[in-house]
Amino acid sequence: MTRAILIIHRYLGVLLGVLMTVWCVSGVVMIYVDFPAISRADRLKASEPLDLSLCCVLGGIGIADEEPVGGLRIAMTSGRPVLRITSLQSGLHAIDLTTGAEVTQVGAGRARDIANRFANRLGIEGQGGAPTLIEKDQWTVNQGGSPFWKVDFEDRGAALYVSQAGGEVRQMTTRAQRGWSWVGAVPHWLYPTILRQNGQLWTWIVVYSSLIGCFLTVAGLWVGIARFRPRQAADGETRWSPYAGLNYWHHITGLVFGLLTLTFVFSGLASMNPWGLWGGGGAEPREYLLTGEPATWGQAKALIAATPKLDLPAATAELTDAPLNGKMYLAARTPSRVERFDEHGQILGPSLLQLTALLSGKDSPGVASLIELRREDAYYFGHRQPVTLPVWRAILKDEEQTRLYIEPVTGVLLGQVGADARAFRWGHEALHRLDFTAGLRRRPFWDAVILLAMAGVTAVCGIGAWMGFRRIGIDWNRWRRRDRSG
Repeated sequence: MTRAILIIHRYLGVLLGVLMTVWCVSGVVMIYVDFPAISRADRLKASEPLDLSLCCVLGGIGIADEEPVGGLRIAMTSGRPVLRITSLQSGLHAIDLTTGAEVTQVGAGRARDIANRFANRLGIEGQGGAPTLIEKDQWTVNQGGSPFWKVDFEDRGAALYVSQAGGEVRQMTTRAQRGWSWVGAVPHWLYPTILRQNGQLWTWIVVYSSLIGCFLTVAGLWVGIARFRPRQAADGETRWSPYAGLNYWHHITGLVFGLLTLTFVFSGLASMNPWGLWGGGGAEPREYLLTGEPATWGQAKALIAATPKLDLPAATAELTDAPLNGKMYLAARTPSRVERFDEHGQILGPSLLQLTALLSGKDSPGVASLIELRREDAYYFGHRQPVTLPVWRAILKDEEQTRLYIEPVTGVLLGQVGADARAFRWGHEALHRLDFTAGLRRRPFWDAVILLAMAGVTAVCGIGAWMGFRRIGIDWNRWRRRDRSG
């Protein structure tokens, strides 16, 4: 049986060994460079300070006063304050608050101006070239808001993508980000555009290649352990491995790093949640415990109309909605802080007593604990970007012991972790990143641990792939000799 498993392992290694080696090398790149995306911090930095001196004209908007709304955001677009708000009935609306007109189709000239202002505030020098209208490309395949005006800059090879519908910058890449992504995120996630455009095919390929990789690794461990036993060599010495040369090193590295190899491949498979491994889609949303009923457009209009009179912080980059207990508030965000306002002026964030009352309402399962969390915990922590601290952490008395992480200034729900999310945390994230504890997450200690692990796993996969190809050559030549002699 061991012989049969060895043969299967050998030829599966030819098919999957190269892919697994690519996963390892690209995984090392991804430790330091992720797929391009505009972070909230970059968006706030790139946003012009709000100028509400000509705000706020709200007439003529196709939303009825009684329509429920959410997702309110006011930010400058090409020198004008623009409101973006989602009606739960008619979808997203973008409104120029100086005229009250909806922003529907942004032309090339305005798109270039939007891109220039955004890029220059992030330190990209010069002016962008002539915009090109595109539907999708490698860097926007998962972005909403298409088609996009793509504006290229000479400085750093930057490219910005401005949504034609509404004029929002949805993506930004630089030459370095694109280059590293081609050897990092793209091969690691099997993310070329031609494949990602077909989500079902992409899912199928990732799931089954990972599944075969798990089988390949288990087969290798089986053979490696079965053949690791003492033998008397011709020179009288006791040797534990029957192999020599590269075969010996593949045997030994496989024994040492084989379990880690299985850990990485299995956790990569687990990231796809195949066959509902982590449940059917997450816990019941609990945001309503804080927000109450959605605000109406009539309520939102009254609050927006009051914004020019508010004493907003200097350099406020955007205003966003912060609904709480059936009432809409505004969160004024700068690159360094956030404050909460109603139509009358600045107010304090929700108190412990207020949050306890909200979370213990008639539709709530009750609150097991509510504390101010000043340090990261096992489910709320930063990987590449820091998280907001302190936060309120509530643990509910439901079956899943759902955890809610609440921004202390605004009362906005920053995260919800139920049973499925906790299982995903340990079954994918912890296994894939080896960050089981706060101590392991501390850098540069974590870098040393993960790089050592990746080096060993890369050696296992790389040597195995090379051996497989070499064995194919040997078998091919043997077959040809037999064919000729026959």
